Amino acid sequence: MRENTLVVLLVLACTLAGCAREPFRYGPAEYPSADAALAAVRGEIDGNVAAVQSLPAPLAGSVAIYVPSADFARRGVRDADAASRERARFIASALHAGFRGMAESIRRRGIFAQAEVRDLDGVKPDDPGDADYVVWLELVSPNATQWYVAPRGALDAPQPLDLPLAPDVRERVAGWLDALAQYVGERAAAAPPSP
Repeated sequence: MRENTLVVLLVLACTLAGCAREPFRYGPAEYPSADAALAAVRGEIDGNVAAVQSLPAPLAGSVAIYVPSADFARRGVRDADAASRERARFIASALHAGFRGMAESIRRRGIFAQAEVRDLDGVKPDDPGDADYVVWLELVSPNATQWYVAPRGALDAPQPLDLPLAPDVRERVAGWLDALAQYVGERAAAAPPSP
């Protein structure tokens, strides 16, 4: 009886101390830590970015790509205790990795001769610098985002860039990049020739 009491107390102590935590999930797999799960997230994102097909030549000069920072994403993820704070940090870090992966896919596609990815701690960029175009993701909540593109000087009239519905992530990203390339290509074709 005494041994059973010790086992129960040990299990209770480990549970309270976090020894018996739930594993982290990403897709169908379970991981023992947030770092291990985040490594899986980043590995998949890197594979998706590497699969992006480059254009034969850029369609425009430069772009500043803004994604919500991990801190900004973290503000939208709730936590109630230490264990959920760790999960909230994991979710925010995974979201940020995904946002940066989308930005890197623009760079990999080669729509622009130069692409700079910047973190954004607000909703909308206010000074894109001297980039010809600005692409940004507005994060309304962890479940509601919208990508936009605008030429320099026209941030008040952006073009929404929606992710198409497709069963595969790579197909959705390819469709999204096609929409961005079409927008930039049409603007480049309509621009008067430079002197």
